[in-house]
Amino acid sequence: MWKFSYEDATNSAQDTILQLTKEARGQLDESNQSYWDMANGVLRMWITLAGADARIEDKERLQLLVDDMPGVDDEGEGNWRASPVVVLPAS
Repeated sequence: MWKFSYEDATNSAQDTILQLTKEARGQLDESNQSYWDMANGVLRMWITLAGADARIEDKERLQLLVDDMPGVDDEGEGNWRASPVVVLPAS
């Protein structure tokens, strides 16, 4: 069914969202919504592509990345704020 592996598709989605986040942090607040929209589109496409194979932990991780993106207002989706969450590499 998969032309690419599930892991490749998931890693690609994660890398794309992280790159969009990096770019959004360097922009004016007015343009952040378009970056959030693109990242949210990547997430939705991954969900569609993965379908029934989607692992809940992968979906939650990708959703968290999108939710932590810089936003255009204080209350809207995708509003970025400093977080006490630290991601440690798996050993």
